[in-house]
Amino acid sequence: MATESENDIEIQPAGTQTEKSKREFVWTQQATWLLLRTRLSMDAEFNRPVCKMKKLWAMVAEKDVLQLYLELQERKMDLWMQQKALEERKIEAINNLARAISSLAEDRNSHAFTRSQKEKKIRWIFPFSTRKRADTDR
Repeated sequence: MATESENDIEIQPAGTQTEKSKREFVWTQQATWLLLRTRLSMDAEFNRPVCKMKKLWAMVAEKDVLQLYLELQERKMDLWMQQKALEERKIEAINNLARAISSLAEDRNSHAFTRSQKEKKIRWIFPFSTRKRADTDR
């Protein structure tokens, strides 16, 4: 037995769907033209002093809304630029840290290589020395 929500959903053939879309488009276009004709017919009425004042206030309100919208977009752009700069600084800091770690690793490797070379020379000069050196205990 089907539930109510399952009965509400109808799967229509593709041709029916396109016909429905066409009807909706035509209806929307007709409604738009009707609204436009109605608005144009009202222009004469809007020339009265009271209506002119209302129209003026509507224009002022519209400009205020537009100004607020533009300010909001400007703030968004500023925040985006700040975020981008922050991301670039993070990347730069990570790269600097990676370079520092790499440099320390190279220094340590070169220091260890130099130390092992010195030990080899000492062993070559004193091959039978049984004395422990102080620097090998470290």
